[in-house]
Amino acid sequence: MLLSVLTFVTYGLTDLVIYLLKHDLGRPDTSVGYVLTAGTVGTFVASAVVARVRRRLGFGAVWVSAFSIAGIAVAAMGLSRSVPVIAVLLTVHLACTGIAGICSMSLRQEVTPGHLLGRVTSSFWTIHKALGPFGAAAATAAAAGFGAFAVCVAIGVTALATALSGTLTGIVRSGAAQRPAGETP
Repeated sequence: MLLSVLTFVTYGLTDLVIYLLKHDLGRPDTSVGYVLTAGTVGTFVASAVVARVRRRLGFGAVWVSAFSIAGIAVAAMGLSRSVPVIAVLLTVHLACTGIAGICSMSLRQEVTPGHLLGRVTSSFWTIHKALGPFGAAAATAAAAGFGAFAVCVAIGVTALATALSGTLTGIVRSGAAQRPAGETP
């Protein structure tokens, strides 16, 4: 459920960042390209560090922390008027969502029997991504009415609250209890 909410509120973030840069800040396409390129670096960082971070902290702590930091980064985008700062914040956001996403996909594959993996994976993505296009439409419509900066703050605060609500579930347990079999700290 938490991932469905996060998908709903963040699915349109790329469109929102483009709108923020072009419409609200009046920046050219080259600025958009630089910011999106910088953000992509976050995905590379995530793939390089995720195994070590999850091994050290465990799935739940990593998932909640990563999505919490990602939410803070998006809210901070809404408070910044600096293109380089927005680029750094997008990099942080994509690094954190990359870490959380890789952890989530890895855990799902670890706990799903091999003969069910295809069906479980397709069902998982169908359920969790179903609300994304509606969230993207809502975010971009809200940006047209209230401005992209305000919508970034709202999305960031919502993402942060959603991620932190994970601490009220069984998602956060000791790191050792959630390490993949055969892995040591």
